[in-house]
Amino acid sequence: MTNAVQYQFRKRKTEFNPCPGIKGVIDVTVAPDPPISEQPATYTVSGTLSDDITAGRTVVGIGYGDLERTIGELYFQSFTESYKAGEPFTITVKDAPTPRLPEAFSIEIGVVVPIWVPGQPYEIYGCAIAAVYPPKCLYQ
Repeated sequence: MTNAVQYQFRKRKTEFNPCPGIKGVIDVTVAPDPPISEQPATYTVSGTLSDDITAGRTVVGIGYGDLERTIGELYFQSFTESYKAGEPFTITVKDAPTPRLPEAFSIEIGVVVPIWVPGQPYEIYGCAIAAVYPPKCLYQ
């Protein structure tokens, strides 16, 4: 019999954190987790914000990036229900496109209202960001 160490597979989990300097905090989950390059993903975004969410006007924005640039196009989905400030909300964004991803990347999710002002095209109600890194061998 050979001595062996039992291997336990540790799946990466995408952990979303509040965006620095943004007052609204949102919770985000993604499936598959982590997103797979060039395959659609489903995002569930929830929270309680201090601003009214207006159906057809407020959107969820999804963007990917690396340390130097945005990767692919930003993706937006409008809310189909309105929520008053302080009222909990949940929205599911199905089949959001995922661009070709490098090994390490970030995902930023925002609940925003387009305002079309140069230099600040969105009023941000809530935001979360995640950094996704390749798994590392524990023995390196």
